[in-house]
Amino acid sequence: MYSKCGDMMAAMAVFHRMPERDFISWNSMVTGFSHNGLGKQSLAIFEEMLVAGVRPTHVTFLAVLTACSHSGLVSNGCLILESMEDHGVEPRAEHYAAFIDALGRNRQLEEATEFIKDLPSRIGPGTAGSWGALLGACRLHGNIELAEEVAEFLFQLEPGNSGRYVMLSNIYAAAGQWDDARRVRGLMKEKGLKKDQAYSWIEVRSVKHVFVADDMSHCEADEIYEMLGKLLNHMSIAEDPT
Repeated sequence: MYSKCGDMMAAMAVFHRMPERDFISWNSMVTGFSHNGLGKQSLAIFEEMLVAGVRPTHVTFLAVLTACSHSGLVSNGCLILESMEDHGVEPRAEHYAAFIDALGRNRQLEEATEFIKDLPSRIGPGTAGSWGALLGACRLHGNIELAEEVAEFLFQLEPGNSGRYVMLSNIYAAAGQWDDARRVRGLMKEKGLKKDQAYSWIEVRSVKHVFVADDMSHCEADEIYEMLGKLLNHMSIAEDPT
């Protein structure tokens, strides 16, 4: 709970007070630091976990690889990926995708491309996540030429995934290539693809409630919008007390 709220000091305090720590509690700390952008701390907890003799899981490695990606720790990520089998954990597609993301964020796009091309010999055809990570890196660094090549692979691997078309269109738009952006949107329309609708959700008493923009489908929609109106009114008064 503390780590999800970004209070890692409180999370660590609870962790250190625990009389016994199983792999779940260790994973929670590794993941917590990772999700809060504290890559070095995530790595440190991971090392403590190994010293304590607790066996890491697929979840552990995914969290620590993600931490390396978001913190620019590419060399550490490479070593961790290579060490997985030493701990009895077979790397999965998502682990490779996290490492590809690390390479991409570090502008090592050529290395990432070559790494992906070798993946089918390791994990079979499940490389869409890695190509998707590389496409995201192309957007981050404005590499249109490589983005077009990667997008073509993704269109073949996931012909029904509208997000890949949207990503390429956004890359063109960011570069001011509006005709190309419209062309990709046109392809989506021809194929009957629509952009996935964004939504918000909240869990209350173990029940998940999902909302989209202008949503009136919830059984308590009237009460929700009434309360929202009151909150907006209070906010406007607080901003302008006169």
